[in-house]
Amino acid sequence: MASLGWALLIVTAAWAYTRQYRWLAQGLRVSDGTTARFTGDPKSIWFFAMTVGLFPQVDRWLMSIINRQIDDKTIRMIVILVLVLSLWSAQTLVWLKVWRWAVTGIALSSGTVLHFDGGAIACFGLVSLGNLLAALIPPTHALILLALPPLFQWYARWWISHVHSERRRLRFVGSLAQTWWRTLAALVFSIPVITIPVVMVWLNKWAAANIWIESEKSSTPPPLTSS
Repeated sequence: MASLGWALLIVTAAWAYTRQYRWLAQGLRVSDGTTARFTGDPKSIWFFAMTVGLFPQVDRWLMSIINRQIDDKTIRMIVILVLVLSLWSAQTLVWLKVWRWAVTGIALSSGTVLHFDGGAIACFGLVSLGNLLAALIPPTHALILLALPPLFQWYARWWISHVHSERRRLRFVGSLAQTWWRTLAALVFSIPVITIPVVMVWLNKWAAANIWIESEKSSTPPPLTSS
């Protein structure tokens, strides 16, 4: 039953993403009154969304095969390195596809069309750091999570700065200090699990309030808010 449930979660991941982005878009308001809605079709990223959930299983499966079949430590380390780089590169391409789909699926009431132009190299860096952080949680007794706020800050600034229209671009202006204490507080208050939805709403409201819309030549933007 557990395997069946996990399979259903993976297969329906694209629809879960769509519901999430619809909820986020419906709550966004620009200070000039512009509203948003999400129109992305989950069928267009079904394969990619499913792949996101399969990466951890593929990683563990291939690692077990390598450890059983290759005795030479040097060769094994080389093969593992090639495998890790290949999986992280594949994750990079998949996430770029999902993010471009998510941004282009946002329809603004003003008629403005949004695009995402984030590059593969920076995305690969984010994917690599995220995977390394996750791998270091057990050996560091979760102390490595103290490095999560700076990573989240970098991710937010990079991701949001690559969302743009023809004449305007978004910018995240939240400070590292704010990101630090809010991220750590979110981790603590998410421990009971039942509080996770409340924590996510709290974080999203703060993040939206710290996103500014700028013209390419001006820095006098209207802020986004989240209702």
